[in-house]
Amino acid sequence: MPPGEYTVSVSHAGFVLMQDPRRGVTASGFKIGLSGGQTLRNIVLPMAAAPVISGTVVGPDGQPLAAALVRAYVRQYTPYGTRMRVVKKGMTDDLGAFRLSGLSFGEYFVSAGYGDRERAEAVGKTQLSANVSRADDGYVTQFYDGTGELSYARPVRLAPDFDDGGVTIYLKEPARFRIHGQVVPPLAGVKIAIVPKGSDLAEATSFVQTGAGGAFEIRGVSPGTYLLLGTIISAYGSFSSDVMTLNVKDSDLDGIRMALIMTQRVSGGVTLDFGQPINFAAPHVRLVRSTIEFDQTLTEDVKPDGTFAFADVPAGEWDIVVEPIPPGMYVKSINSAGRNLLSGGNRLSGSAPIQIVVAPAPDTLDVQVTNGADPAIGAQVAVVPAATLRRRADRYFTGFTDSSGHLRLSALPPGTYTVYAFERIESGAYYALGANISGASPFRDRGVSVTLGDNGGKTIELKAIPAAETAGGIR
Repeated sequence: MPPGEYTVSVSHAGFVLMQDPRRGVTASGFKIGLSGGQTLRNIVLPMAAAPVISGTVVGPDGQPLAAALVRAYVRQYTPYGTRMRVVKKGMTDDLGAFRLSGLSFGEYFVSAGYGDRERAEAVGKTQLSANVSRADDGYVTQFYDGTGELSYARPVRLAPDFDDGGVTIYLKEPARFRIHGQVVPPLAGVKIAIVPKGSDLAEATSFVQTGAGGAFEIRGVSPGTYLLLGTIISAYGSFSSDVMTLNVKDSDLDGIRMALIMTQRVSGGVTLDFGQPINFAAPHVRLVRSTIEFDQTLTEDVKPDGTFAFADVPAGEWDIVVEPIPPGMYVKSINSAGRNLLSGGNRLSGSAPIQIVVAPAPDTLDVQVTNGADPAIGAQVAVVPAATLRRRADRYFTGFTDSSGHLRLSALPPGTYTVYAFERIESGAYYALGANISGASPFRDRGVSVTLGDNGGKTIELKAIPAAETAGGIR
Protein backbone atom coordinates (compact mmCIF):
# COMPACT_ATOMS: atom_id res chain seq x y z
CA MET A 1 0.00 0.00 0.00
CA PRO A 2 1.27 3.54 -0.71
CA PRO A 3 2.25 5.62 2.33
CA GLY A 4 -0.58 7.77 3.67
CA GLU A 5 -3.46 8.00 6.11
CA TYR A 6 -6.11 5.26 6.02
CA THR A 7 -9.24 4.16 7.85
CA VAL A 8 -9.73 0.42 8.41
CA SER A 9 -13.46 -0.28 8.61
CA VAL A 10 -15.25 -3.47 9.56
CA SER A 11 -18.85 -4.64 9.32
CA HIS A 12 -20.78 -7.72 10.41
CA ALA A 13 -24.52 -8.30 10.50
CA GLY A 14 -25.83 -7.80 14.02
CA PHE A 15 -22.70 -6.08 15.37
CA VAL A 16 -21.30 -2.55 15.60
CA LEU A 17 -17.78 -1.29 16.13
CA MET A 18 -16.93 -0.29 19.70
CA GLN A 19 -15.65 3.28 19.49
CA ASP A 20 -12.49 4.25 21.36
CA PRO A 21 -11.22 7.65 20.20
CA ARG A 22 -8.18 7.36 22.46
CA ARG A 23 -7.00 4.45 20.31
CA GLY A 24 -8.17 6.07 17.09
CA VAL A 25 -11.28 3.86 16.75
CA THR A 26 -14.26 5.98 15.66
CA ALA A 27 -17.67 5.19 14.16
CA SER A 28 -16.08 5.05 10.69
CA GLY A 29 -13.26 2.70 11.68
CA PHE A 30 -9.64 2.62 12.87
CA LYS A 31 -7.48 5.49 11.65
CA ILE A 32 -3.86 4.65 10.85
CA GLY A 33 -0.87 6.41 9.34
CA LEU A 34 1.37 4.29 7.12
CA SER A 35 4.90 5.33 6.22
CA GLY A 36 7.20 3.85 3.62
CA GLY A 37 8.50 0.38 4.51
CA GLN A 38 6.28 0.16 7.62
CA THR A 39 4.32 -2.99 8.51
CA LEU A 40 1.35 -2.84 10.88
CA ARG A 41 0.34 -6.10 12.56
CA ASN A 42 -2.22 -7.39 15.06
CA ILE A 43 -4.80 -4.64 14.65
CA VAL A 44 -7.71 -5.44 16.98
CA LEU A 45 -11.14 -3.95 16.27
CA PRO A 46 -13.58 -4.77 19.10
CA MET A 47 -17.25 -5.19 18.15
CA ALA A 48 -20.39 -5.44 20.26
CA ALA A 49 -23.87 -6.75 19.59
CA ALA A 50 -25.82 -4.06 17.73
CA PRO A 51 -28.60 -2.45 19.76
CA VAL A 52 -32.26 -2.70 18.79
CA ILE A 53 -35.42 -0.76 19.55
CA SER A 54 -38.37 -3.02 20.28
CA GLY A 55 -41.85 -2.49 21.59
CA THR A 56 -45.57 -2.53 20.86
CA VAL A 57 -48.08 -0.26 19.14
CA VAL A 58 -51.46 -0.10 20.86
CA GLY A 59 -54.72 1.31 19.48
CA PRO A 60 -57.24 3.53 21.27
CA ASP A 61 -59.18 0.46 22.41
CA GLY A 62 -56.11 -0.94 24.16
CA GLN A 63 -55.59 -3.69 21.58
CA PRO A 64 -52.25 -4.22 19.77
CA LEU A 65 -52.25 -3.02 16.17
CA ALA A 66 -50.93 -5.23 13.39
CA ALA A 67 -49.24 -3.75 10.28
CA ALA A 68 -48.59 -0.31 11.77
CA LEU A 69 -45.65 1.73 10.48
CA VAL A 70 -42.89 2.50 12.99
CA ARG A 71 -40.21 5.10 12.18
CA ALA A 72 -36.99 5.90 14.03
CA TYR A 73 -35.54 9.41 13.70
CA VAL A 74 -32.03 10.50 14.63
CA ARG A 75 -30.55 13.94 15.07
CA GLN A 76 -28.30 14.55 12.08
CA TYR A 77 -25.76 17.33 11.78
CA THR A 78 -25.17 18.66 8.26
CA PRO A 79 -23.47 21.73 6.77
CA TYR A 80 -27.00 23.00 6.07
CA GLY A 81 -28.19 22.79 9.68
CA THR A 82 -29.24 20.27 12.30
CA ARG A 83 -32.30 18.19 11.53
CA MET A 84 -34.18 15.06 12.47
CA ARG A 85 -33.96 12.34 9.81
CA VAL A 86 -35.75 9.02 9.37
CA VAL A 87 -33.07 6.31 9.53
CA LYS A 88 -35.11 3.14 10.10
CA LYS A 89 -38.67 1.98 9.64
CA GLY A 90 -40.60 -1.25 9.94
CA MET A 91 -43.99 -2.83 10.57
CA THR A 92 -45.61 -4.32 13.63
CA ASP A 93 -46.42 -8.03 13.53
CA ASP A 94 -49.75 -9.71 14.23
CA LEU A 95 -49.27 -9.05 17.97
CA GLY A 96 -48.55 -5.37 17.46
CA ALA A 97 -44.85 -5.85 18.24
CA PHE A 98 -41.99 -4.25 16.34
CA ARG A 99 -38.21 -4.61 16.29
CA LEU A 100 -35.92 -2.05 14.64
CA SER A 101 -32.43 -3.50 14.16
CA GLY A 102 -29.28 -2.45 12.36
CA LEU A 103 -28.88 0.61 14.57
CA SER A 104 -25.86 2.15 16.25
CA PHE A 105 -25.60 3.44 19.79
CA GLY A 106 -27.14 6.87 20.33
CA GLU A 107 -30.47 8.65 20.78
CA TYR A 108 -33.51 7.93 18.59
CA PHE A 109 -37.01 9.35 18.38
CA VAL A 110 -39.67 6.76 17.54
CA SER A 111 -43.13 7.27 16.00
CA ALA A 112 -45.95 4.97 14.99
CA GLY A 113 -48.63 5.57 12.35
CA TYR A 114 -51.60 3.48 11.30
CA GLY A 115 -53.38 4.17 8.02
CA ASP A 116 -53.49 3.04 4.42
CA ARG A 117 -50.77 5.48 3.36
CA GLU A 118 -48.46 4.49 6.21
CA ARG A 119 -49.09 0.85 5.45
CA ALA A 120 -48.26 1.34 1.78
CA GLU A 121 -44.95 2.94 2.79
CA ALA A 122 -44.13 0.11 5.19
CA VAL A 123 -45.23 -2.96 3.25
CA GLY A 124 -42.70 -3.06 0.39
CA LYS A 125 -42.26 -6.74 -0.37
CA THR A 126 -44.07 -7.87 2.77
CA GLN A 127 -47.15 -10.02 2.19
CA LEU A 128 -50.09 -9.23 4.45
CA SER A 129 -52.41 -12.09 5.32
CA ALA A 130 -56.05 -11.88 4.29
CA ASN A 131 -57.26 -11.40 7.87
CA VAL A 132 -55.38 -8.08 8.30
CA SER A 133 -58.14 -5.48 8.26
CA ARG A 134 -57.98 -2.32 6.15
CA ALA A 135 -56.59 0.65 7.97
CA ASP A 136 -58.39 3.33 5.90
CA ASP A 137 -57.54 6.73 7.42
CA GLY A 138 -56.48 4.95 10.60
CA TYR A 139 -55.17 6.76 13.68
CA VAL A 140 -53.10 9.87 14.15
CA THR A 141 -49.32 9.35 14.20
CA GLN A 142 -47.81 9.48 17.69
CA PHE A 143 -44.28 9.65 19.06
CA TYR A 144 -42.86 7.97 22.10
CA ASP A 145 -43.78 9.09 24.76
CA GLY A 146 -47.34 10.32 24.04
CA THR A 147 -46.95 13.34 21.79
CA GLY A 148 -47.79 14.11 18.18
CA GLU A 149 -44.89 16.57 17.80
CA LEU A 150 -41.32 15.46 17.18
CA SER A 151 -39.95 18.46 19.08
CA TYR A 152 -41.63 17.23 22.28
CA ALA A 153 -40.86 13.53 21.86
CA ARG A 154 -38.87 11.57 24.41
CA PRO A 155 -35.73 9.97 22.96
CA VAL A 156 -34.91 6.29 23.24
CA ARG A 157 -31.29 5.99 24.34
CA LEU A 158 -29.22 3.08 23.07
CA ALA A 159 -25.89 2.66 24.85
CA PRO A 160 -23.66 -0.29 25.81
CA ASP A 161 -24.95 -1.99 28.96
CA PHE A 162 -28.05 0.23 28.97
CA ASP A 163 -31.56 -0.83 27.98
CA ASP A 164 -34.56 1.48 27.84
CA GLY A 165 -36.83 -1.54 27.92
CA GLY A 166 -39.78 -2.13 25.60
CA VAL A 167 -41.18 0.97 23.89
CA THR A 168 -44.96 1.17 23.90
CA ILE A 169 -46.67 3.72 21.65
CA TYR A 170 -50.36 4.45 22.18
CA LEU A 171 -52.28 5.76 19.18
CA LYS A 172 -55.31 8.04 19.44
CA GLU A 173 -58.63 8.34 17.65
CA PRO A 174 -58.48 9.86 14.17
CA ALA A 175 -57.41 13.46 13.85
CA ARG A 176 -56.87 13.31 10.12
CA PHE A 177 -57.01 16.12 7.60
CA ARG A 178 -57.02 16.75 3.86
CA ILE A 179 -54.64 18.64 1.57
CA HIS A 180 -56.23 19.95 -1.61
CA GLY A 181 -54.25 21.79 -4.27
CA GLN A 182 -53.59 22.60 -7.90
CA VAL A 183 -50.51 22.38 -10.12
CA VAL A 184 -49.69 25.16 -12.58
CA PRO A 185 -49.76 24.66 -15.53
CA PRO A 186 -52.81 22.39 -14.99
CA LEU A 187 -51.33 19.10 -16.22
CA ALA A 188 -52.97 15.75 -15.56
CA GLY A 189 -50.92 12.82 -14.29
CA VAL A 190 -48.44 14.87 -12.23
CA LYS A 191 -47.02 12.63 -9.52
CA ILE A 192 -47.19 14.36 -6.11
CA ALA A 193 -44.87 12.81 -3.51
CA ILE A 194 -45.57 13.41 0.17
CA VAL A 195 -43.08 12.50 2.92
CA PRO A 196 -42.66 13.52 6.57
CA LYS A 197 -40.15 16.26 7.31
CA GLY A 198 -36.68 14.74 7.67
CA SER A 199 -37.13 12.12 4.95
CA ASP A 200 -35.01 11.59 1.87
CA LEU A 201 -37.13 12.47 -1.15
CA ALA A 202 -35.36 9.75 -3.14
CA GLU A 203 -37.05 7.22 -0.84
CA ALA A 204 -40.59 8.60 -1.23
CA THR A 205 -43.17 5.82 -1.58
CA SER A 206 -46.45 7.69 -1.05
CA PHE A 207 -47.86 9.46 -4.13
CA VAL A 208 -51.09 10.91 -5.52
CA GLN A 209 -51.68 12.04 -9.11
CA THR A 210 -53.37 15.12 -10.44
CA GLY A 211 -56.67 14.87 -12.31
CA ALA A 212 -57.64 16.30 -15.67
CA GLY A 213 -57.57 19.90 -14.41
CA GLY A 214 -54.31 19.57 -12.48
CA ALA A 215 -56.07 19.26 -9.12
CA PHE A 216 -54.90 16.87 -6.40
CA GLU A 217 -56.15 15.73 -3.03
CA ILE A 218 -54.24 13.98 -0.23
CA ARG A 219 -56.49 12.46 2.42
CA GLY A 220 -55.98 11.10 5.90
CA VAL A 221 -53.02 13.31 6.87
CA SER A 222 -51.98 13.36 10.53
CA PRO A 223 -50.90 16.63 12.14
CA GLY A 224 -47.23 17.30 11.42
CA THR A 225 -44.83 18.81 8.89
CA TYR A 226 -44.66 17.32 5.39
CA LEU A 227 -42.75 17.84 2.14
CA LEU A 228 -44.46 17.82 -1.26
CA LEU A 229 -42.76 17.46 -4.65
CA GLY A 230 -44.50 17.29 -8.03
CA THR A 231 -42.89 15.71 -11.11
CA ILE A 232 -44.02 14.63 -14.59
CA ILE A 233 -42.49 13.55 -17.88
CA SER A 234 -44.97 14.63 -20.54
CA ALA A 235 -45.18 15.22 -24.26
CA TYR A 236 -44.23 18.83 -23.54
CA GLY A 237 -41.08 17.89 -21.64
CA SER A 238 -39.99 17.05 -18.09
CA PHE A 239 -41.35 19.25 -15.29
CA SER A 240 -40.71 19.48 -11.56
CA SER A 241 -41.95 21.70 -8.77
CA ASP A 242 -39.80 23.13 -6.04
CA VAL A 243 -40.01 21.30 -2.71
CA MET A 244 -42.94 22.63 -0.69
CA THR A 245 -43.12 22.43 3.11
CA LEU A 246 -46.60 22.18 4.66
CA ASN A 247 -47.49 22.24 8.34
CA VAL A 248 -50.74 20.40 9.08
CA LYS A 249 -52.15 21.50 12.45
CA ASP A 250 -55.86 21.20 13.19
CA SER A 251 -57.68 21.76 9.91
CA ASP A 252 -57.70 20.92 6.20
CA LEU A 253 -55.35 22.75 3.87
CA ASP A 254 -57.04 24.13 0.75
CA GLY A 255 -55.85 26.26 -2.14
CA ILE A 256 -52.31 24.86 -2.28
CA ARG A 257 -50.67 25.84 -5.58
CA MET A 258 -47.58 24.09 -6.92
CA ALA A 259 -45.73 25.73 -9.81
CA LEU A 260 -44.21 23.30 -12.30
CA ILE A 261 -41.02 24.43 -14.01
CA MET A 262 -39.41 22.65 -16.96
CA THR A 263 -36.22 20.85 -15.99
CA GLN A 264 -33.00 21.71 -17.79
CA ARG A 265 -29.83 20.09 -19.01
CA VAL A 266 -26.78 21.08 -16.97
CA SER A 267 -23.28 20.23 -18.21
CA GLY A 268 -19.67 21.12 -17.58
CA GLY A 269 -16.16 19.82 -17.12
CA VAL A 270 -13.59 18.95 -14.46
CA THR A 271 -9.92 19.86 -14.90
CA LEU A 272 -6.81 20.05 -12.79
CA ASP A 273 -5.26 23.39 -11.93
CA PHE A 274 -3.83 25.32 -14.91
CA GLY A 275 -6.28 23.61 -17.26
CA GLN A 276 -4.61 20.18 -17.22
CA PRO A 277 -6.92 17.17 -17.81
CA ILE A 278 -7.83 15.06 -14.78
CA ASN A 279 -5.49 12.14 -14.16
CA PHE A 280 -7.45 10.23 -11.53
CA ALA A 281 -10.06 7.56 -12.07
CA ALA A 282 -13.84 7.35 -11.66
CA PRO A 283 -14.86 10.71 -10.22
CA HIS A 284 -18.48 11.76 -10.33
CA VAL A 285 -20.32 15.04 -9.86
CA ARG A 286 -23.25 15.32 -7.48
CA LEU A 287 -25.87 18.04 -7.42
CA VAL A 288 -27.22 18.26 -3.89
CA ARG A 289 -30.41 20.10 -2.97
CA SER A 290 -30.40 19.84 0.80
CA THR A 291 -31.83 21.77 3.73
CA ILE A 292 -32.65 20.98 7.34
CA GLU A 293 -35.91 19.52 6.01
CA PHE A 294 -35.00 17.24 3.10
CA ASP A 295 -32.39 15.72 0.80
CA GLN A 296 -32.34 15.37 -2.97
CA THR A 297 -29.24 14.24 -4.86
CA LEU A 298 -28.50 13.83 -8.58
CA THR A 299 -25.33 12.01 -9.66
CA GLU A 300 -23.49 11.73 -12.97
CA ASP A 301 -20.12 10.18 -13.82
CA VAL A 302 -17.30 12.28 -15.20
CA LYS A 303 -16.26 10.99 -18.63
CA PRO A 304 -12.60 10.26 -19.51
CA ASP A 305 -12.36 13.66 -21.22
CA GLY A 306 -13.45 15.37 -17.97
CA THR A 307 -16.97 16.33 -19.09
CA PHE A 308 -20.29 15.56 -17.40
CA ALA A 309 -23.96 16.25 -18.13
CA PHE A 310 -27.26 16.07 -16.20
CA ALA A 311 -30.31 15.58 -18.41
CA ASP A 312 -33.17 16.78 -16.16
CA VAL A 313 -32.27 19.13 -13.31
CA PRO A 314 -35.26 20.60 -11.46
CA ALA A 315 -35.36 24.25 -10.48
CA GLY A 316 -33.95 24.95 -7.03
CA GLU A 317 -30.82 25.84 -5.13
CA TRP A 318 -28.04 23.29 -5.62
CA ASP A 319 -24.63 22.56 -4.16
CA ILE A 320 -22.01 20.95 -6.42
CA VAL A 321 -19.79 18.14 -5.13
CA VAL A 322 -16.98 16.20 -6.84
CA GLU A 323 -16.00 12.84 -5.38
CA PRO A 324 -13.98 10.84 -4.94
CA ILE A 325 -10.85 12.89 -5.48
CA PRO A 326 -7.37 11.64 -4.51
CA PRO A 327 -5.89 12.38 -1.08
CA GLY A 328 -4.04 15.67 -1.09
CA MET A 329 -6.38 17.28 -3.63
CA TYR A 330 -9.32 19.65 -3.18
CA VAL A 331 -11.98 21.44 -5.22
CA LYS A 332 -10.38 24.82 -5.81
CA SER A 333 -13.10 26.58 -7.79
CA ILE A 334 -16.51 26.11 -9.42
CA ASN A 335 -17.56 28.78 -11.91
CA SER A 336 -20.24 29.29 -14.52
CA ALA A 337 -20.55 32.34 -16.78
CA GLY A 338 -18.46 34.40 -14.38
CA ARG A 339 -20.45 33.30 -11.30
CA ASN A 340 -18.67 31.67 -8.34
CA LEU A 341 -20.65 28.54 -7.42
CA LEU A 342 -18.20 27.13 -4.87
CA SER A 343 -20.10 28.31 -1.79
CA GLY A 344 -23.28 26.47 -2.86
CA GLY A 345 -26.97 27.26 -2.78
CA ASN A 346 -27.00 28.29 -6.45
CA ARG A 347 -29.69 28.26 -9.10
CA LEU A 348 -28.12 26.67 -12.14
CA SER A 349 -28.45 27.71 -15.77
CA GLY A 350 -28.48 25.14 -18.53
CA SER A 351 -27.07 27.68 -20.99
CA ALA A 352 -23.82 28.20 -19.04
CA PRO A 353 -21.42 25.23 -18.62
CA ILE A 354 -19.91 24.64 -15.18
CA GLN A 355 -16.12 24.65 -14.89
CA ILE A 356 -14.73 22.76 -11.90
CA VAL A 357 -11.03 22.98 -11.01
CA VAL A 358 -9.28 20.48 -8.72
CA ALA A 359 -5.86 21.37 -7.27
CA PRO A 360 -3.29 20.06 -4.77
CA ALA A 361 -3.97 21.01 -1.14
CA PRO A 362 -0.72 22.55 0.12
CA ASP A 363 -0.82 23.07 3.88
CA THR A 364 -0.34 21.20 7.15
CA LEU A 365 -1.82 22.01 10.57
CA ASP A 366 -0.30 20.74 13.83
CA VAL A 367 -2.59 20.89 16.86
CA GLN A 368 -1.59 20.34 20.49
CA VAL A 369 -4.51 19.82 22.85
CA THR A 370 -4.35 19.93 26.65
CA ASN A 371 -6.73 19.03 29.43
CA GLY A 372 -5.57 21.31 32.18
CA ALA A 373 -1.85 20.63 32.61
CA ASP A 374 -2.02 17.22 30.92
CA PRO A 375 -2.19 16.29 27.24
CA ALA A 376 -5.74 15.55 26.04
CA ILE A 377 -5.61 11.99 24.69
CA GLY A 378 -8.26 11.04 22.13
CA ALA A 379 -9.71 14.55 21.89
CA GLN A 380 -11.54 15.29 18.66
CA VAL A 381 -10.23 18.28 16.74
CA ALA A 382 -12.63 20.00 14.33
CA VAL A 383 -11.46 22.45 11.66
CA VAL A 384 -14.41 24.63 10.56
CA PRO A 385 -14.20 26.79 7.40
CA ALA A 386 -15.09 30.46 7.05
CA ALA A 387 -18.75 31.42 6.68
CA THR A 388 -18.64 31.61 2.87
CA LEU A 389 -17.74 27.91 2.59
CA ARG A 390 -19.69 26.44 5.48
CA ARG A 391 -22.14 24.62 3.18
CA ARG A 392 -19.25 22.53 1.82
CA ALA A 393 -18.71 19.28 3.71
CA ASP A 394 -15.32 18.87 2.01
CA ARG A 395 -13.98 21.95 3.82
CA TYR A 396 -14.46 20.47 7.30
CA PHE A 397 -11.60 18.39 8.71
CA THR A 398 -11.42 16.31 11.87
CA GLY A 399 -9.08 13.98 13.69
CA PHE A 400 -8.23 12.59 17.14
CA THR A 401 -5.18 13.42 19.20
CA ASP A 402 -2.59 10.75 20.02
CA SER A 403 -1.10 9.71 23.37
CA SER A 404 0.77 13.01 23.59
CA GLY A 405 -2.30 15.14 22.79
CA HIS A 406 -0.99 15.91 19.30
CA LEU A 407 -2.70 15.77 15.91
CA ARG A 408 -1.30 16.57 12.46
CA LEU A 409 -3.76 17.33 9.66
CA SER A 410 -2.10 17.40 6.26
CA ALA A 411 -3.17 18.47 2.77
CA LEU A 412 -5.53 21.23 3.89
CA PRO A 413 -6.86 23.74 1.32
CA PRO A 414 -5.97 27.43 1.66
CA GLY A 415 -8.40 29.55 3.64
CA THR A 416 -9.35 30.85 7.06
CA TYR A 417 -10.61 28.32 9.60
CA THR A 418 -11.65 28.13 13.25
CA VAL A 419 -10.28 25.12 15.12
CA TYR A 420 -11.91 23.49 18.16
CA ALA A 421 -11.08 20.51 20.38
CA PHE A 422 -13.63 18.38 22.26
CA GLU A 423 -13.36 15.62 24.81
CA ARG A 424 -16.40 14.02 23.15
CA ILE A 425 -19.10 15.15 20.72
CA GLU A 426 -21.77 13.45 18.66
CA SER A 427 -20.88 12.29 15.17
CA GLY A 428 -20.82 15.26 12.80
CA ALA A 429 -21.73 17.75 15.54
CA TYR A 430 -18.95 20.07 14.39
CA TYR A 431 -21.19 20.97 11.43
CA ALA A 432 -23.39 22.87 13.89
CA LEU A 433 -20.45 25.17 14.59
CA GLY A 434 -20.29 26.03 10.91
CA ALA A 435 -24.04 26.35 10.36
CA ASN A 436 -24.32 28.71 13.32
CA ILE A 437 -23.06 31.78 11.48
CA SER A 438 -24.84 34.13 13.90
CA GLY A 439 -21.96 33.74 16.33
CA ALA A 440 -24.27 32.59 19.13
CA SER A 441 -22.36 29.32 19.66
CA PRO A 442 -21.48 28.70 23.31
CA PHE A 443 -17.97 27.72 22.11
CA ARG A 444 -17.22 30.84 20.07
CA ASP A 445 -14.50 31.87 22.55
CA ARG A 446 -12.93 28.39 22.68
CA GLY A 447 -11.87 28.19 19.03
CA VAL A 448 -8.60 29.39 17.51
CA SER A 449 -8.61 31.14 14.13
CA VAL A 450 -5.92 30.11 11.64
CA THR A 451 -5.22 31.09 8.03
CA LEU A 452 -3.62 28.53 5.72
CA GLY A 453 -2.23 28.90 2.25
CA ASP A 454 1.46 29.82 2.38
CA ASN A 455 2.68 26.18 2.18
CA GLY A 456 4.48 26.67 5.48
CA GLY A 457 2.09 24.95 7.83
CA LYS A 458 0.82 26.20 11.15
CA THR A 459 1.01 25.06 14.79
CA ILE A 460 -1.67 25.94 17.35
CA GLU A 461 -2.58 25.01 20.92
CA LEU A 462 -6.07 24.29 22.20
CA LYS A 463 -7.82 23.37 25.44
CA ALA A 464 -10.29 20.52 25.13
CA ILE A 465 -13.94 21.47 25.69
CA PRO A 466 -15.26 19.16 28.46
CA ALA A 467 -17.67 16.38 27.51
CA ALA A 468 -20.22 17.71 30.01
CA GLU A 469 -20.66 20.83 27.85
CA THR A 470 -21.51 18.85 24.70
CA ALA A 471 -23.81 16.25 26.30
CA GLY A 472 -27.16 16.21 24.51
CA GLY A 473 -25.73 17.64 21.30
CA ILE A 474 -24.67 21.04 19.98
CA ARG A 475 -27.45 23.52 19.22
